[in-house]
Amino acid sequence: MKRDLVEMAVDHEAAATYTFEAATWLDRVHRDADDEHAFKLMRLLVPIAKLKTARMAVDTASYAMEIHGGNGYVNDFVTHRMLRDAQVLPIWEGATNVLALDVLRALDRESAHEAFIPEIDDRLGTIETQATADGELTALAGIVREAFVDLQGFFGSLATKDPEHAQLHAKELAEDVFSVVTATCLLEAALEATAIEGTPSRELLVASRFVRSVFNTPGAVSTAQDRSALDTFESIVGRDRTR
Repeated sequence: MKRDLVEMAVDHEAAATYTFEAATWLDRVHRDADDEHAFKLMRLLVPIAKLKTARMAVDTASYAMEIHGGNGYVNDFVTHRMLRDAQVLPIWEGATNVLALDVLRALDRESAHEAFIPEIDDRLGTIETQATADGELTALAGIVREAFVDLQGFFGSLATKDPEHAQLHAKELAEDVFSVVTATCLLEAALEATAIEGTPSRELLVASRFVRSVFNTPGAVSTAQDRSALDTFESIVGRDRTR
């Protein structure tokens, strides 16, 4: 249960982090309609925010109901209402497939990748430059950099394929953009917190958990030896519980 709560807390942090990143670019467009860089990023990031967080809300609410057992299912408890309210998100905000097609449109019509690639490249470069004194941050930045390079290859590969082939992999592309952007933002937060608080900050623990779970798939032996959820539970979940 501690591991599940750590994973749920990290998922929540990831969803919120990505959403605020997308909202930042949307706000910049509202403030300056001629900001082409912000517009391209907004067009790419906003449909992915809807696609990912809507599904994450449904999955998390469903598991929260399971955790509470029979109490979670009956009408006089809160989790069944949370699940019902969450289920409307991937319907009203846009079905997953429709939003994935909108991601392709943003790349094809607005050339959103022309803003996205240099934006993430610059921000990862800053992290890599400033994180040299912290071995964990440096390692995490290297993992995200490798994923970012793969994502650029994904962009290029789909650009050479027919539309039906691109549509086939649109949801995977959206997932990869979400992961790279979220990881970059979490590393930025970890870098800032580490400079203030020292290591290990909660932000670094969250970033590490997210990056290593999303981009690294450990083998069975490594998994069996991992007790990080127990070691980081109070830092990741416990502090939130006392707020």
